[in-house]
Amino acid sequence: KLPESQPPHNHAAFKGHHLPFAGWTFSNDSKLSDTATFGTGSGSASTGHVVDDTADIRIKTLEKENLNLNKVMEDLKKGAKQNESAASENTAIRNKLEKVKQERDSLAKEIDELQGRVSAQQRELRESEAARKAVCLGSSEVELSLEEKTNEAKRLSRTIREREEE
Repeated sequence: KLPESQPPHNHAAFKGHHLPFAGWTFSNDSKLSDTATFGTGSGSASTGHVVDDTADIRIKTLEKENLNLNKVMEDLKKGAKQNESAASENTAIRNKLEKVKQERDSLAKEIDELQGRVSAQQRELRESEAARKAVCLGSSEVELSLEEKTNEAKRLSRTIREREEE
């Protein structure tokens, strides 16, 4: 056997000095002790009552915390619902904005097409006015030459009558 596992060599009374430290101490007068007194009775008679009181206090504290947490959870749910409604409103606004942009673009295209038509009609109008002026000038020249020819025909017919009369 190893010498460490053998009992000590002296045969004196057991003192426990060779045992390791367990990490706590106990005292009847300590407020942390199960046997401590809290104003009513002492020792083991009040121990069960004290434990029940501390358990009741702990239960009440936990119930209050539970109620507070439930309120916080309800508030968060309300906030989430408000965020959802705000998000849906934002989505609806974005959709409307997109539709308005599309409508604006289609109207801009239509305006461009109409402006193209107007400019084409203006060109046609200028061309037709120029043609009308040319026709007017041509007809006035024809009228002048017709008038000259008519006058010449009248003069010649007078000349013929005068010669026949002579």
